[in-house]
Amino acid sequence: MDIDISCTPFTNTLPINRLPYVPMQQQEIQVVYISAADLKYKPVKQKYTLLESRNDSSVFQYQSGNFKENITVDSNGIVLDYPNLFYREMGPDAR
Repeated sequence: MDIDISCTPFTNTLPINRLPYVPMQQQEIQVVYISAADLKYKPVKQKYTLLESRNDSSVFQYQSGNFKENITVDSNGIVLDYPNLFYREMGPDAR
């Protein structure tokens, strides 16, 4: 049902917005992972756990295989910070 494209954090938004979350309860999904570097794809299991929820942002723990990272998203589920991979730059007019 979901895809994960390696070159963008936007595909994390899809399951973050689609699944119902209870704090600290892990959600496991099956996705098709697409490597942008070589366009190869494979099915993988991924896990999302809501760690913290605030009015303007939430923190999810993301896990796939041995990879694990905490992802901060805004109130729309769009990635603000994905440590060591992505972060959203805010322009001078950002609110």
